[in-house]
Amino acid sequence: MVRGKVESYEIGKSLKVTVPGKIVSTKSFDLGEKGETYHVARDLKPGQWVTVREKTDNSGHKTLTVQHSTKGHTPQPSSHTSGE
Repeated sequence: MVRGKVESYEIGKSLKVTVPGKIVSTKSFDLGEKGETYHVARDLKPGQWVTVREKTDNSGHKTLTVQHSTKGHTPQPSSHTSGE
């Protein structure tokens, strides 16, 4: 799980999240890999705080979920399976 601020986001292509800590780092996620499933919060914009979760099931299928981190906000993810 990664929690940080959206640095950049291209729908169906990529997501970069700045992760705070003693040393600030940037995590990049490829949103265009074939055969993977993506659940990304609607209206995602640079500067917003998000939580990113990666999960791989027993058959090796990877799912990436991106949700807004704001308390009291119910995220409305949209599903996208690459390669369809």
